[in-house]
Parts: sequence; structure tokens; C-alpha cells
Amino acid sequence: MKLLNRAYLPYLAELALAMFLLGLFFPIRAAQSIGFGLALLTAILALVSKPRANRPGVWILACLSLLAAGIWGSANATIPEDSWRHFWSYQTIGKGIVCALALSLVGISERQFGRILFLLAILLFARNVQMLIFGYHHPVFLGGIYIIDPTIHIRYRNQADHIIVLLPFLLAWLLNTRTRKHAYLAMGACLVEAILLASTGWRGAFLGFVAAVTAVLVFYRAWGPLLAMAGSILLLPLFALLSKGNLIASALSRGTNDNSRISLIWKPVLNMIGEQPYTGYGFGQRRFIEVFQQYAAHHPNSLIPPDAHNMVLNFAMAAGLPGALAFLLILVTALFLCARGWKQCLARNHNAMLAGCFAAWLGTYGLLGLTDQPHYNLLAALAVLTSVSLAKRSDAET
Repeated sequence: MKLLNRAYLPYLAELALAMFLLGLFFPIRAAQSIGFGLALLTAILALVSKPRANRPGVWILACLSLLAAGIWGSANATIPEDSWRHFWSYQTIGKGIVCALALSLVGISERQFGRILFLLAILLFARNVQMLIFGYHHPVFLGGIYIIDPTIHIRYRNQADHIIVLLPFLLAWLLNTRTRKHAYLAMGACLVEAILLASTGWRGAFLGFVAAVTAVLVFYRAWGPLLAMAGSILLLPLFALLSKGNLIASALSRGTNDNSRISLIWKPVLNMIGEQPYTGYGFGQRRFIEVFQQYAAHHPNSLIPPDAHNMVLNFAMAAGLPGALAFLLILVTALFLCARGWKQCLARNHNAMLAGCFAAWLGTYGLLGLTDQPHYNLLAALAVLTSVSLAKRSDAET
């Protein structure tokens, strides 16, 4: 039985990862639950059979610190159960971290990395189709009456950050073959995704996209695709001229304007954090708005935002300084370990996974997360992908 467990554990881990990612990106609760359950089963069997794998101790500690921050913030919240539900299930942070810890116990093979990269490419294509269908039914590309509807605007704009997470994996997968054909495909992918993302008008996502894609292109010294991306950025003003009311034109017209983030959001948030620096107020958007409303009652000029528009401040509001430090720890650890692993890794698919993880963390939570709040399900997705990438099998390559 021990030998059987060792033989089939990597495939069980691969299935768990695939189902969990499917449940996160669409979202499909049933798939997410099945993937999570399979990940726990994988961890139990791994602890029994002890398969040979590179278990990343530093990464495991970083994940445990974020999980501890969730417990700490919820324990000190006004309604602990509600805070924990948001951390664990609604925001999927806790569930994602536990799944990441479970999958860090089993390493998978080079061939399996190839299948995961293919799955991520399919997920990117499917999400792009969703954006196009939405754009077809609502004139988001060229402006129109729906642009003034904030609900329609947000529903379309919020589809942007998945591009920053998924595109780096596709680019790395294409570029690590070192062929001209795949370099052209990478250039085309950069152009298509740049146009789709630009159409959302999410300025913070623009910066994250540029950072993530540039990281991958520099890693693989793909100067042609890098020029293609630069060209696509220069074409944005021309695209915006198609209609003065589209989201790109709106974003460009705002330039570097912070939309009162500093004065009306960040400063009040820092004041609130200063009142409870070690415990925070608990997790969940509803709790954040409730606390901000109490503050705004004494400061009439303050607006009521849905979040702190900064991931470090979000975690500080939820779990105090321990929460902010835990978030920074998992971000910095992921960037450092993936960059170091990429330099040492010779296997192509594994190399692409490490490059994709580094770029996605950098663009999504390193840059976009400085000025806005990327979706938390993407944090869960990156956590499990990073665990799998760092827990490379040491006994097989097939």
C-alpha cells in the first residue's frame, strides 16, 4: 500500500490542483470543494507514505503565518464566526492556504507541469471568452450608456486581474522552447491580452500587467515580444480615440490622479489601524465598510470605500500589524523562492511554472495590490501553484 500511495500521489495532487483552480476561477463551488477534499486526502496519504519530495520549509512557514493571521484577526473580531467565514470561505484565503500546505507535501513530475501549464492556458482562454461575451452585450469597448452604470463598469473591470495571473504562465511556457514560432505566439498573446486588459480601464492593472509580462520576457530574454508589448502600450491612445466615452479614454484622462485615495482612503485607514494596531477589526468587506462608516460619522468629508485599495492596509485592517506582516512575508517569500528556483531549474516546464509564479505574484499583489484590491481567490490560486512549483519531485522526471 505504501508503494501504491507513492506511485499515485502525484496524480492525485494534480487532480486536486486542477479541480481547485477550476472552482476558483469561474467560480464553481462544487469543483472547489472536490479539489480541496482531494488535496487533504493527498496530504494524509503523503504523511503516511512519505514520498520523496522537496518540501519547501520556508514557504510552509510563510503559509502558516498567513493562516495564523486569519485566526488572530477572527479571534479579535466583534463577531469571530463571521470574520472567519470571510477569511476561510468567502475570500477563500484560509481554504487556499490550507490547500497550498497540503499540496506542498507531494512533488509532481515534469510531464505533469506541462499538463498544468496547458490547463492554465485553457483557463485564460475561457476567461477571455467570458470578457468578450460581456463586452458584446454591453458596449464597454467603445463607450455608451452602460459606462455610466457603476455596476456594469465594475463587473467588467473586475475581470482584469485574472489576465495578470494567468498570462505569465502562458508566456513562460511558450518562451522556454526557444523557438521563433513560439516567440511569435507569445507576441500575439501579449497584444491580445494588453488590449483586453486596457479595455477594462483599470489603471492599477495596467501597471501590474506591464511588470508581470516584463519579468517573464526579461527572464527568457525575449526582446521581440517585449517590443510588441511596448508597442501595444503606445497604441492605447489611438484606441481611446475611437470613442471619448470608453474606459481606456477615461483611464488615460485621469493620468496619475490618485482619485483621492491618499486623503480620503489611506489616511483614514491608517488612523483606524492606529486605534487597533495589533488586533485589527476582522475580515470581510462588510466589516470594513462598517468600521469606515463609524469613522466617517466623525469626519463628514470621508467617502465610504469597499476596501482600503491597498493589500497591506487591507490585512492590517483585518488582523492588525501581524496580518500585514504575514501578507508581506508570503509575498516576499514567494518572489524570492520562485526567482531562486528558476535560476537553478533546468527542466523546461518546471522552469516555466516558477517564472509564471514569480511574475504573477509581482504583477498582481506586488504592484496592483499597492493601489487596489485584486480578488482574493487569485491569492489562493497563486498559493497552491507556488506550493506545487516549489515541491518538485526529487525521484522522477516522467
